[in-house]
Amino acid sequence: MWFRVAIILAMVVGAATVGASGAIHLHLWFAGYRHVPRIGPLFLAQSISAFVFVPTIVLSRRTFAVLAGAGFQAVSVVGLLLSATVGFLGIHDGLDVPWASTSIVLELIGFVVLATCGCALVARR
Repeated sequence: MWFRVAIILAMVVGAATVGASGAIHLHLWFAGYRHVPRIGPLFLAQSISAFVFVPTIVLSRRTFAVLAGAGFQAVSVVGLLLSATVGFLGIHDGLDVPWASTSIVLELIGFVVLATCGCALVARR
């Protein structure tokens, strides 16, 4: 019983971080990233995908959805770190741009929570 409650709680927390990341990317898209070639559409796609992942993770409660959410958070972190360091698709931001530190913390927490949850589900089988 406790395992099931812990897993569902982890799914909800992980999905919340995915949703928060999507909200940040949508806000930044509206704030001006929509005008940035190549990156603008990716910000919109990231936010739309996040808003699809949230109910999928919480309502389906499937291992695949949880692990896909973890992968989604990992890819978001990698994209941010690439753009902050070596550049990504012609964009070179730093970690001092608006919402970068909040975004990376949320995405890392989401990755850890969802990856741990997914691994626990796989191990439980």
